[in-house]
Amino acid sequence: MQVSIPGESGAYKMVLVVRQDLKMGKGKVAAQCSHAAVGCYKRAVSEKPDTLRDG
Repeated sequence: MQVSIPGESGAYKMVLVVRQDLKMGKGKVAAQCSHAAVGCYKRAVSEKPDTLRDG
């Protein structure tokens, strides 16, 4: 049995899901998504630096 590991092919995708029921304004949603994206990048720098460098 072959197990597929996420990102094994070298391709990654970031998906940001925004809950509409929270009634945040567009600016607040943009700020929260930006914080999430930067947080993902910082985590990748510390945990998967080779993957970032190769990309």
